[in-house]
Amino acid sequence: MSSEQFLSHPAKVIVGSIDNRLSNKKILIGVTGSSAIFLVPELARLLMRHGATVQFLVSPEALTMIGIPLLEWATGEPVISEITGKIEHINLAGTGTRGTDLMIVFPSTANTIAKLSTGISDTPVSLVGASILGQKMPMIIVPAMHESLYFNPATQENIKVLESRGVTVLNPSMSEGKAKIATVEMVCNTAIKLLTPQSLKGKKILVTAGPTREKIDSVRFVTNGSTGKMGISLAREAYFRGGKVTLVLGPTKEAVPSEIEVIEVVSAQDMLEKSTEQAQGLGKGDFLILTAAVADFTPEKLHDGKISSEGELIVHFKKTEKIAKKVRAICPEATLVLFKAEWGLSEDQLIESALSRLKETEGEWIIANDLSEEGAGFGTDTNRVIILSSENFKRTVTNTKSIVAKEIFDDLLK
Repeated sequence: MSSEQFLSHPAKVIVGSIDNRLSNKKILIGVTGSSAIFLVPELARLLMRHGATVQFLVSPEALTMIGIPLLEWATGEPVISEITGKIEHINLAGTGTRGTDLMIVFPSTANTIAKLSTGISDTPVSLVGASILGQKMPMIIVPAMHESLYFNPATQENIKVLESRGVTVLNPSMSEGKAKIATVEMVCNTAIKLLTPQSLKGKKILVTAGPTREKIDSVRFVTNGSTGKMGISLAREAYFRGGKVTLVLGPTKEAVPSEIEVIEVVSAQDMLEKSTEQAQGLGKGDFLILTAAVADFTPEKLHDGKISSEGELIVHFKKTEKIAKKVRAICPEATLVLFKAEWGLSEDQLIESALSRLKETEGEWIIANDLSEEGAGFGTDTNRVIILSSENFKRTVTNTKSIVAKEIFDDLLK
């Protein structure tokens, strides 16, 4: 056995550390000579954390800005810097051995965009890209250039040509008067979506997530420890599967993919109003997923200003209106998925409580968990849930919230 066969590259340790949704997928990143090149290792390693095998190919101009050892360090795979007698451009397009599942040109210069749109193949990136396009395989192009080059009519026309041929182009956003390249997270999310079966295409998915805040006075409020991570994970999963996702989100610092429409709310009343408003358009085949930790009680009276800290403070609370019953009445044909969080119950008690709630609201599914269990509470990256349906389905899942969200949708769509 050779030393090459014996040694495993240390970069491989991170593969699948977030989830394995890209396992068995080979992603090729074509690197060209843009100043955004410093983001390339970050993108590669994020894709690897989702399970992908990632390999770089580079243009000669890119090698004046970044070195092969760094790129090989990032992925643990050899870097393609020239086309040899191994006819890499043919094999990578899948006409020889197993090819590439997706090619990402990141960052992409105006010059490379022009070459790909016209079929000029004089660099490893443009030659492999031409072969990939000839096989009608998925490709993402991420333009990175000065705005004067980006808005050049020729560049705009070349982008339109590529889009007409099925290429996904992640155009830059304008900020501070400059064209800013799409974020690494956006590129990764787009890659995942392109490589995920679009089982929710044409469907609307409304998700509520996060806590609510019930104000006592102008500076104080009562809330809970929810961060919205589980609901955000479900919204992201629905986006990956092609759904049109709206997320009604309480106060949180958690990041939400920019591709998802977010409606921010604060109080339980806000959550109720926005949820019922958004539920109006849901019908058969759509999903309403209520993960938000909505306050059960709110102060009867809001005090203006700041209540004095002298003496005792007595606050009278009243019950908040239940969102589930309200939205069920608005969209009776949509699939209603509830979440039920309890504390310190046995599994049988937890299931009994959840099923009682499911029957009361006339929902189809309910996800139950016990917040007292380690790794299953508010703010954690993991969860342990029991997935239950009105048709006597039952399954327990313990994993990261990203994978739990994937498992939940797998069950909802069976």
